[in-house]
Amino acid sequence: MAGTATLMALKATSEARASEQRVDSDRHRAVLVLISDHLVSNGYVEAAAALDREGGAPLTRFAAADNVDLGSVRDLNLRVVMHTTRRSPCIAARTVAITSGAPPELDSL
Repeated sequence: MAGTATLMALKATSEARASEQRVDSDRHRAVLVLISDHLVSNGYVEAAAALDREGGAPLTRFAAADNVDLGSVRDLNLRVVMHTTRRSPCIAARTVAITSGAPPELDSL
């Protein structure tokens, strides 16, 4: 009886892990499809083709839903973060310090 319970617990754990991996894979593919759609709609066809080749998921079989685009997902995420943290999130951060010889238009970054 104890062996059966252990076997059932292992099976449940394995199924839960497989389900999590499927969800992660679906999310990964959905983000890649949105990015690819964004690239194509902004004229970056070669970059979208490179993403399709190197993305690790066959993107040509999928299309972004007509009511969702990358900008709307970003806006929704910003609203959620602002609502939960009560502060404006930083989307991009400077990674390299600007030297004194930089052009004036970069000094404001």
